[in-house]
Amino acid sequence: MYVYNLTMVVSDEVFLKWQTWLKEAYLPAIKAVDTIEKVRVFKLLDAPEKHYAVHCETSSPSHLLHFIE
Repeated sequence: MYVYNLTMVVSDEVFLKWQTWLKEAYLPAIKAVDTIEKVRVFKLLDAPEKHYAVHCETSSPSHLLHFIE
């Protein structure tokens, strides 16, 4: 398994807009990519600010490179 990690720091001022964008735009766009098999969103607990990690999982390096490009 290969994972593309995108970590985001989200301020309180834009959190609700960011959350809406993540659910309605970003995650559906990622899920539409046929080489990505699973997408997970994690909240990092040890961070002083709101940190989130989005993991896009795929089964091969070529699929991951295709996604990154």
